[in-house]
Amino acid sequence: MEGLDAALGRLDADALARDVAALVQVPSVTGDERAALERLGELAEALGLRAELHRHDLEALRALPDHPGEEGPRTELLGLTVAVPGARDDGPRLALDGHVDVVPPGTATWRHGSWAGVIEDGFVWGRGAVDMKGAVVAALHALGALGDRAPHGEVVLLGSRPKRTAASGRSRRSSATAPSTRA
Repeated sequence: MEGLDAALGRLDADALARDVAALVQVPSVTGDERAALERLGELAEALGLRAELHRHDLEALRALPDHPGEEGPRTELLGLTVAVPGARDDGPRLALDGHVDVVPPGTATWRHGSWAGVIEDGFVWGRGAVDMKGAVVAALHALGALGDRAPHGEVVLLGSRPKRTAASGRSRRSSATAPSTRA
């Protein structure tokens, strides 16, 4: 527990909010997530973490019999992996997963622009601040706070593709069996 308490003490709420704002400022409507995943990778590197962007074989995924379909048109399917090795090889491995795609801004009036990423009154304002860019950045900061070793097994953050193509159990198996390469 001592390692986890030390990690909690290293978390910086202001830096976390700034990084959420930076990610919110990157438009990432479903089907066009590359720039947001690249920014997430930059944020990881600024925290001393190594990020790897992968391109999944979209055609191979589409050809699988249990492919659930897609939420919108896309020409590529990317994911980002950030890992902190564990102090114990036999320790439990923890995977944290979150998506960075968002729905289009629509026509409603926003207090700030939908991609503003403004920090005001203790909140980050903009598309994806709550679902789910903020949570992905919080997970990234948690990994960064662990330092160079997690106190148990490896901890991995998966910045994933959209919910429908990545989050259901059926499609997780599909994406796990489809080839991917570094993007």
